[in-house]
This record gives sequence, C-alpha cells and structure tokens, in this order.
Amino acid sequence: MRFKIWLLRRAFQLISFFIFNALIFNKAIFYWNIKPSTLHLPVLVSINSPISAFYGVYDVIQVTASEGFFPLLSIAVILILGALIGRALCSWACPIGFIQEAILEIKGKITQVSFKTHRQALKLKFIILALTILISTTVGLSVHFNIWNSYREALGDFAKGPFFLFSPDGILFGSLPRLILLAITNKELEFINSFSLYLIAFKMFILGLFFVAIYKIPLFWCRYVCPIGALMGIFGKFSFLGLNRSLTKCEKCPECVKACPMQIKILDYPWGKFNHQECILCFRCVDACKNKALTPKFP
Repeated sequence: MRFKIWLLRRAFQLISFFIFNALIFNKAIFYWNIKPSTLHLPVLVSINSPISAFYGVYDVIQVTASEGFFPLLSIAVILILGALIGRALCSWACPIGFIQEAILEIKGKITQVSFKTHRQALKLKFIILALTILISTTVGLSVHFNIWNSYREALGDFAKGPFFLFSPDGILFGSLPRLILLAITNKELEFINSFSLYLIAFKMFILGLFFVAIYKIPLFWCRYVCPIGALMGIFGKFSFLGLNRSLTKCEKCPECVKACPMQIKILDYPWGKFNHQECILCFRCVDACKNKALTPKFP
C-alpha cells in the first residue's frame, strides 16, 4: 500500500499546533513552567497571545519596524526558509493553516473559484503586505526621527502592528485566550470600557467573517489574504523544494488539479521540477496521483 504524505503532515500540523501554543500548559492545565522562545517563524502565531511559545515573523517585523529598527533577523529567516522550502510551513506548521484544513475536511470537497475572480483576488494579499509594511515603516521613521507625532497618534492601535486587529491568529490565540483566562481566574475585567467592547465586537465580527470565508472557499486566508504567504511565495517560486512531474508516468488526468486547495493548474506547468509561488507544498496532488507521476523534489 502506498504511503500517504497527508498522514505525516497531519501529525506534524497537530504537534506544531500544540508547540506554538505551549504556554497554555502553564496556565490552565498542568501549570508547567514553559518559557517563550525568541525564535520566530513564517507562520501566523500572534505576538500578543498569552499562550504562544513562539512568535510569527510577520508580527515581529511589524513591531520592530514600528519601533524604528530594521528587522534584520526576521528578514534573514524569511530569506533562508523561503529559499529552502518556500511556503511549506503554511501547510505543515501554521496553526491558521491547520484550522483551515480542518474546516476543509469537515466540508469534504474543494470548491473551485472562477479563474478570473481567483486571479484578481490573488493580488489582495500583496496589497495588504505593501500597506502594512508601509504603515510600520513610516511609524518607525516617525519614532526614530521624532517627527509626524500627530500621524502616529492618529493611528492609535494600528501604529504598533497595523495587521494585528484583522489577523485571526491575534483574535483566536490572543484576545480570546486572554478573556477566557481572566474568566477562569475570576479576575475583574477592569480593562473593558466602552471602546474595548466595540473593539472586541469588531474582532469577533472579523473572526466570524474568517470562518465563513474559509468554509466557502478552501484555504481562503492562505490564498487571498495572508501577507506572510505573499512574502514567502515570492521566494517560493525559486525554492529548492518543489514538485516533479514525470513525462513517462503522467496521463494528464485532472486528479492533481482537483486535489489542489490553492487551485493551481498543475498540468499547465512543464515536465520535470517546477515551483509555483502559490504552492504551499501540502502534496495533496502527490497523494491524489494514482500513477505516482508527481513527487516532491529537493533541490
């Protein structure tokens, strides 16, 4: 019987999910003494989460840039991992990717988006990437040179991390755990004023939209919204890890295309090794191919 990569990937996703959120074991279950790591990776793990043992590199970039420093280490992480494995962590380690795939398994089928709509929507995450980097950089310049103070004040919570308020990782692993932990410990929710209530309601609305979107469209967040996915995809197009399509084994049946949650037209790409900036290297296509025409390839 042929080994299915998805079994290994599911195990890796599940382990990663608990490792990234390991501080929950300090607070509500075993009262361990796990310390947060300084290592940050290109996955969506909120820097504001009370249960995160690791931080997402994009959160670190926003905070570092907004404080007037150049995020050299974060950029090095992206360059190295992007060159080696492209967007593989999106489908193998990212908690938000794991949640989206769990929803996809519940739904049981991959919904196709019209090619025109799909192609246009792919631009959205690059726009989000550019805007958030622009805001963080200009805030950083404001801090460093002590200028544009009114601009920084007008941004308010957006100044430290413009993407924090909209990212589901910040809500799922930041806002919600904090409220739950306060409720468990019976502490007064003194920080909640009228503004905070509106902010919490806004975040819950965003979270609701997120779940509706990922149910309607497979991996909606990874496809169209995630800025770290956009950033890693730039390097993923040239990464060492890719896919190999065999000329002698491929019958050009559409099973690999049907299995792809990122809606990549695999059969349009040349024989041999190829990369695609939207490919998250989940290898669903490899598992779907009965003729073993598709295989992972490194380098």
